Amino acid sequence: MEKGIVKAVLETSNNILLEVYGDLLKPGVSQVGQAIGTLLGYGNTILMPLALKNEKSKITIQSNLNKYRQKLEEIPEENIQSVVPEIGVPILEKLMYVSDETLVELYTELLAKASDKEQCESTHPSFVNIINNLSPKEVKILELIYEKHLAIVSVNVIADDSSHPVEQISELILDVDIYDENATAHISNLIGLGLIDMNFNVQFSDAQRYERLEEIIKKTYSNAPTELKDVEIISHLMNGNVSFSRGTIKISSFGGLFLKACTKNRKKTELFNLFSRL
Repeated sequence: MEKGIVKAVLETSNNILLEVYGDLLKPGVSQVGQAIGTLLGYGNTILMPLALKNEKSKITIQSNLNKYRQKLEEIPEENIQSVVPEIGVPILEKLMYVSDETLVELYTELLAKASDKEQCESTHPSFVNIINNLSPKEVKILELIYEKHLAIVSVNVIADDSSHPVEQISELILDVDIYDENATAHISNLIGLGLIDMNFNVQFSDAQRYERLEEIIKKTYSNAPTELKDVEIISHLMNGNVSFSRGTIKISSFGGLFLKACTKNRKKTELFNLFSRL
C-alpha cells in the first residue's frame, strides 16, 4: 500500500502544473502563468498529487484556481508577482477542498491581492486564519455591517437596585435572509475575531431604529405562550422591571483592513482617512 502511494506521488509531482492548467503557457499569460506556477509549486507535496487523483477534488481545485487566474488577469501584467509562501501555502491547502463560493471568493481575492505589487502590503498571513474561522453566514453579516452598521438593544432586568443584561437584539432580526437562531453566536465570533466593535456608549442619531427594536422585543414577550408567562424575564417585562440600553455595531479598524484585503472595491478605512488628512 505504501509503495502505491509513493508511486502515485512520483508519477504526478512533476506534472501538477500541467494537470491543473494544461494551457497555462498560452501567449499573453506569462506573468499569470509564473504566479500560478509558483503557487502550485507550494503544493508539490503528497497532498496535492493525491488530491488530483480524485476526480471531485480535481474539479474543485481547477475551479478555485480558475477564479484566482481570472483575478490575476485583471491586474496589470507588470504588477503581478509570486505570492509569498506564508499566504500561498495555507490558501492553496484550502482551495483543494473548499467549495463554498463565499469563502472561495475571500481566499482567492486575498491571494490575488498578495500577487499584486501595488496591493500586497494590504495583505497579512493572519487574514487566512480569519477566513478559516468564518462561516458563510458570518461573511454575509460582516458585509451587512460594513454597508450600514447595526443598531443594537440590550434588554436589562431591574432587580436588587441593579441592572442585569439578559440578552441583546440587533437589527439583524429585521433581515429574514440573514437572521437565524445563531445570530448571537455569529456576532460574538465576529467580535472575537476583531472584525467588528459593539459599543453601548455610542448611539445612532436616528432613535426610531432603536424604538422599532424595542417594540419588537415587547411584542415578542407579550405574545409568549401562556406556559412561559412565569419565566422570570417575561414577568419582569410585564411588571415594567425591564430597561433597554442602546448601542452600535460597526466594522472595526482591523475589520476594515481585512475587508480591503479580502474583498473587492472596498473604501478606505475610517482610520486611514483620518491619518491621510493630517
